[in-house]
Amino acid sequence: MKLRFLLNTVIVIVVACLMSSCFMGGFPDKIKSGFTQEFVDEINKQYELSIPLNAGFIGGYLDNAFRDPLIYVAFTVSEIDFPEMFSEKWRVDAGYLDTSKPDDLVKFDVVAAYGYSGEMFTYVQCSAAKDGVITCLFVGRHPGNSFDKFC
Repeated sequence: MKLRFLLNTVIVIVVACLMSSCFMGGFPDKIKSGFTQEFVDEINKQYELSIPLNAGFIGGYLDNAFRDPLIYVAFTVSEIDFPEMFSEKWRVDAGYLDTSKPDDLVKFDVVAAYGYSGEMFTYVQCSAAKDGVITCLFVGRHPGNSFDKFC
């Protein structure tokens, strides 16, 4: 009887672990393409953010979590090109000033943040300009499968 109970307990634990792994997602996939025309066009199409091709790609990854997948892209952009990136759906949003950044991707002091009205929890955090260059972190929610090819 004890053996049967022990066997059933092990089976329940194994099934619970397998089921919970379905909701945790895998490891993030690193974006390897950098800023190609196709990549920036896809960001523009989905999030109405026009990152110029001459922006400096720092890094990024696609977090394909089961519940809320996200895309993270860190980059630098000239102070002149910066205001032209945002469509009318982007607004200054102080609510994203304190949102934590993935420190393994980029480190800077956030002085401004912009939120996208087309998708909740989609934003750009920005540094102060240094030598005419601004460092940014773009976080896009629900990127979909169209970004998989850049990883």
